[in-house]
Amino acid sequence: MVMGPDDSATAGVSTDAIKANAAQLAAACSAFRAQKEARAANLNPQRPGEAELSRLDSSIKKNGAFIKKLKQLGEDNRQQLLAEAAKLNLSKYVSEAVSALADAPFKTADIPAAVGMAAALHARYPDFAASLAPALAKAAAGTSKAAGGKQATPAPSTQGYVMSACAMQTVPS
Repeated sequence: MVMGPDDSATAGVSTDAIKANAAQLAAACSAFRAQKEARAANLNPQRPGEAELSRLDSSIKKNGAFIKKLKQLGEDNRQQLLAEAAKLNLSKYVSEAVSALADAPFKTADIPAAVGMAAALHARYPDFAASLAPALAKAAAGTSKAAGGKQATPAPSTQGYVMSACAMQTVPS
């Protein structure tokens, strides 16, 4: 049988299915490029100087409220918290931010928001990544404050968070 110009390897596949697959591929390529750029930015972050940080709000009340909100970080409030973090000087609260991100019970859908927040804090505070790595290792091992320091089985979302944070170079490998 000789195939004509209209008969191709796509015989039996609808045009809509091909368009949908092409759109999915384009979206995946775009997401991959964005992730690659974010990873490169995390490898060599351009951190603000002390003068720039001193102009930001460092009040205990606002920083404490932010840390509490960080514990409920999700995809729905991601942009709000990123905007709020940009206005605050968390230099004295890095360890609290690390604890909030490492010990929070994230759902699988919230992992990108958590990794994005970790990347934003890593880009601003030099000691963030060094503090986050052991906290995430502890969470991945299943020992946390929530378990009373005892061994517990880590949630799959915790493991996904650790792997995503490592892949984005938010924590040193």
